[in-house]
Amino acid sequence: KPFHATRNTRLLVDEFHLVISEFHTSPARMVGKLNEHEHRQHYVLLCVLLWSILSFLFVSHFVFGAVEVQGRSMESTLHDGNRHVVNRWVYHFRDPRRGEMIMLNDHIDESLCVKRIVALPRELVELRHGRVYVDGQPLSERYLSSSVRTWPLKFGAQPLRVPKAHYFVLGDNRDDSVDS
Repeated sequence: KPFHATRNTRLLVDEFHLVISEFHTSPARMVGKLNEHEHRQHYVLLCVLLWSILSFLFVSHFVFGAVEVQGRSMESTLHDGNRHVVNRWVYHFRDPRRGEMIMLNDHIDESLCVKRIVALPRELVELRHGRVYVDGQPLSERYLSSSVRTWPLKFGAQPLRVPKAHYFVLGDNRDDSVDS
């Protein structure tokens, strides 16, 4: 019976010729194909590396940061040498609240420090009789031991109005902290 080529057998034959032609490809042509593949892999690797670096910088600058406590100004809450993660993302959506611990730049020695927010913008702060008063009312500081006293060291006993867009902060270890 004579063989009649159909469309399907032609495709098989054409694929067979394609496989054979690639099998007999010259070494120079094979190297060119490998180089294309290697270049594509290097490009993908470079893109992944670049996005990883950019993501790290974005997250560490705007979302979370790490801080190591240096000094004793926040004892007994935080101890010297402790490491903590700082949530920076929350303040993109709301203002800081009284009682929260924040990380800020110390203008004296240009280091980062951790303090607690005691008074909010435009509030009147007074330090008298070993207590903190905000707008004439004694501040309830449940995060402190009842034996802790707050004495005015830097500003004296005069009331201080916190400027707009500023916060009055203190360390929890009031005897060993140079604060607001």
